Amino acid sequence: MRTISAIRKPSSIVPIYPFIFFGFLLLMAVTLGHLIVFSLKDLLYIACVGLAVYLCLFKRWAGLWLLFCTLPFYGFLRYVVELTPLQILAKELMVVLLTSGWFLQEVMMKKKPLVTSSIHLPLRVFLYILFVQLLRAPSPLQGTFGLRYIATYVPIFYLVSNLTLSREQIRKVILALILVTMVTVIYGFFQVSAGLSGLRELGLAKVGSNLSVRGVLRVFSTYAGPEYFGVNLIFQSAIAFSLLFSNLQRRWKIFLLLSGIMMSFLLILTLARVLWVMYLLVLSALGLMAKKPRFVVAVTALLLAMFLITPSYVRERATTSFTTEDESYKARKIVYFQWAFINVLERVPGTGLGTTAAGVVYAERTGHKMEAKGLLGGGATESWHTTLAIEMGLLGWVVYVWLVIQIIRYAYSVFRESKDSFFRWSSLGFTAFTIGLFLASFVCQAPACFPAGDAYFWFFSGLMIRMKELEAKE
Repeated sequence: MRTISAIRKPSSIVPIYPFIFFGFLLLMAVTLGHLIVFSLKDLLYIACVGLAVYLCLFKRWAGLWLLFCTLPFYGFLRYVVELTPLQILAKELMVVLLTSGWFLQEVMMKKKPLVTSSIHLPLRVFLYILFVQLLRAPSPLQGTFGLRYIATYVPIFYLVSNLTLSREQIRKVILALILVTMVTVIYGFFQVSAGLSGLRELGLAKVGSNLSVRGVLRVFSTYAGPEYFGVNLIFQSAIAFSLLFSNLQRRWKIFLLLSGIMMSFLLILTLARVLWVMYLLVLSALGLMAKKPRFVVAVTALLLAMFLITPSYVRERATTSFTTEDESYKARKIVYFQWAFINVLERVPGTGLGTTAAGVVYAERTGHKMEAKGLLGGGATESWHTTLAIEMGLLGWVVYVWLVIQIIRYAYSVFRESKDSFFRWSSLGFTAFTIGLFLASFVCQAPACFPAGDAYFWFFSGLMIRMKELEAKE
């Protein structure tokens, strides 16, 4: 006859500390709600932050899932739900908790060795120069804004590259991000059907950047602007189209094909012309590296067909690009070829962090005057490469180029060497995206487009290392 202890093993007992943690959190929230008269939104925010803190400290992989599956919705929370800039910093808090908790527990206490790769050396040099330029910033606070602009999610790379993950975990998180993106795509189609006037009537035409061109809506979905939405559409569609060549089940391939088509269509409706060019670069790189020229032809034909069925204002925007009629092109020509060129050559050692693009955000958020150190155009760049060359100096920019080339080479080596079909094709999609991101960054700030240009980029860079390490151990 079985004894009670034999039936109920200690390992099957549900741990009680999570309930104590949430009970204490709920008690504090209710108490503070009575004392300070919190609104329901505030109490909900406190509960969500408490959950995020718990997962980041005690369930690290679940915390990463929560972080990366919610990133596409921060623009909606910021501008429609109207969370404050301080409350929106919850995502940065999650990054700090995830990485610092891992570092203290695994590296400091357990003395686990860190994974190394060909990416780590240029990244260390890049971070060292970044720290030096932080000390050279006009002020510590302005420099901190510059640091946040460039390297907020770099710690995620170190965390993910050192986690012990299974094949199934990697597959699930990549497919989950495509699923989450499709939620924003559906909302994007709702915006198309509502139109600019309809969104204004509903109080949903709230966004951080320009949401219209000549009175026409630029689809932005749940993001802070159409450019942010567009970069993530490029990222996720590159992964989706690439995975069509993997050994996934047929129903998944049908879903990925439809997802890629819908993402491509909405990318056109963002009216972000630079991103249209970037998308063609990504798809071309994907087809060439996969040695599937018919794929490039088919997707190009599909995009052209989409252009033909889009409203006339889309075709008009495409045809007026780089003409004397385009005011945007004339203005950017000055920024690119006059201000930027002179600013880089006159400040070869760099000006310190926060003196260009991030300085504008610094001035808006703090009310302090931005110190641009006498830069032409007040530090305007319109180019990620120019931003780095001005703030970090030519040496810092060269190191950045070295770093991105190493990431591209490493991701492509996963495609060439991996025996896992899913690993191979997802890594190729990431490689193609990185190539397009690097080239487009000469004329736009794509790597700063949240979340695909920064958070997802460093997350996938870490996943590439996990893929290769996993196969090496097996």
